[in-house]
Amino acid sequence: MIVRLGTAPRRETLDFEQFQQHWRTSHADVVSRLPGLRSYDQFHAVLESGRPVLEYPGFDACSALRFDSLDDMDAAFDSPTFRGAVQSDENEFVDKSRFRGVIGQWRPVVDDVLIGDLGDVVLLRLWSAPDTDDSSRLATLLSEQLPASSAGLLVADRAAHDGRFPVAADVVEATGHATVGDARADLERRERDDLPGTLIGQHLAHVVHVPIDASRTGSTDEGTRA
Repeated sequence: MIVRLGTAPRRETLDFEQFQQHWRTSHADVVSRLPGLRSYDQFHAVLESGRPVLEYPGFDACSALRFDSLDDMDAAFDSPTFRGAVQSDENEFVDKSRFRGVIGQWRPVVDDVLIGDLGDVVLLRLWSAPDTDDSSRLATLLSEQLPASSAGLLVADRAAHDGRFPVAADVVEATGHATVGDARADLERRERDDLPGTLIGQHLAHVVHVPIDASRTGSTDEGTRA
């Protein structure tokens, strides 16, 4: 299983609420048609007074797409669906020139739980390692501090990024929460001073599960969500 976490800033012509409305409707519809797509989750920044509650991490769009393999992922992004409807819609609301992402394996603390399954609210924390050799050590130390029932890690496979797109982070730490208040309380309790890495961004988000139509994507029923 391959997870592709993508991030991109919104176009300046849209405010945060306009961006999120477009993303969860017309853009979700066209992306959900990508061939081979197994699941699609969007992470919409929690807003207060029309702005994110946390310091802006440099992106607005943040989504997790799951494929069975890198070949399936590449085929999806080389398909007529992507090169037509998806790219056309992207031009309407995101700045793809600043697109970054993480391709890697999801490391669940609980088996069969993916990023979007952790809770209605998810806190994503993006980490960079001092060098690529420290990524595994950083991931191990993070996993030791995460709650076992509602958390996981996405660790970048840097080789998988060759010829594709820049790496947004070496490790993405994800924790799920029932409410925004729970997530913010958890954030206040965090202490990470002893970790061999740098926290480069935080994204507190409501989870939007986008339905996948297997008859359009070519996926089987297994692994898709309603």
